[in-house]
Amino acid sequence: IMIEKKHLPWLDLLRFIAAFEVLAVHARGFIFVEYNALLDSSKNALVFTFYALTRMGFEAVIVFFVLSGFLVGGKAIERLSKGTFRNKDYIIDRMVRIMVPLIPALLPTLICSILVSESINFLEFFGNLFSLQGIIVKPFSGNAPLWSLSYEFWFYLLIFTIAGMIASKVKKWYWFIGLVLILSIFTILNPAFLFCWAIGAIVYLYKSNQKSNMIFGVSMIGLILLLASIQISVASKSINPWIIQYLPSLNILYIMLSAVFAICIQQVILRFPQRRFFIRINNAGSFLASFSYTLYLTHYPLLNFYKSLGFEKYNYVGLAGILLYLLSIIGCIIIAYLIYLPFENKTDYYKSIVKRYLINA
Repeated sequence: IMIEKKHLPWLDLLRFIAAFEVLAVHARGFIFVEYNALLDSSKNALVFTFYALTRMGFEAVIVFFVLSGFLVGGKAIERLSKGTFRNKDYIIDRMVRIMVPLIPALLPTLICSILVSESINFLEFFGNLFSLQGIIVKPFSGNAPLWSLSYEFWFYLLIFTIAGMIASKVKKWYWFIGLVLILSIFTILNPAFLFCWAIGAIVYLYKSNQKSNMIFGVSMIGLILLLASIQISVASKSINPWIIQYLPSLNILYIMLSAVFAICIQQVILRFPQRRFFIRINNAGSFLASFSYTLYLTHYPLLNFYKSLGFEKYNYVGLAGILLYLLSIIGCIIIAYLIYLPFENKTDYYKSIVKRYLINA
């Protein structure tokens, strides 16, 4: 996800928080046993809160989808309606944006798989390279977060195809066939996530220009309630809440979460930081978000490499486990940043090269 031209406050910070939550969830899963397997002496309110906060990785991905719809889909549809959408520019921008961090992320995944003596499936490698995970292949070498990348790819391609149908004066049937094929792919993937992405795009098109503390407050309360409902719906074996029978299906909850979060975004971007402290936080969010995509793609194989060293999971939450947990997170962030510097950091440069050869040649 990239913010183009006009900077919208706080969204970068939200992107990083979502990526960090996914990292925090996976790191906890690699280092600590599940809550119901903890020693009874470790089960207290503080530990329960820690576990509750580090089991919302899926919800963090929903946040990614809504932000992507808002910043990419909404902007594309807006340009299409104004007649300023350029299909070639769009598809190059999106594909380079995906591929530049993806390729160097697949290589550490490959290296970590070799180091832990896992068999390498090159069909998975090339399938993931072309965003076919979840369709005909699994995420490469167990790099679980790669599942969501195929959704982003097909979201972008869907906009490209719709734009082609609208803008093309000839051979429109080609675009129609492409549209049918892409929509059929979403019958293999989870179509609910397409609705989540579309909600972000729609809310961008109809974003409000008026700050409303009431709307902002209600949307925040709605987010908390929906997150709690989702957590109850996917409750672990340690609890069996009676309310679960009255909750909608998970897909409906995800769509509801997307709608409420999208409304929340409308209000968040109207709150420009004024004080120095908040300006610094917003700027820090922009810096951290700059490599959040690389962090999202690379952290899982790094944690898997740690697991291969033979450490047992902690069945209690103590100082040693917490320190190792924090060190694993810091290590993933540092390595992701080092990978980011020559690749994701230079995305605009790589885009200019591709456009020079494919558009200006």
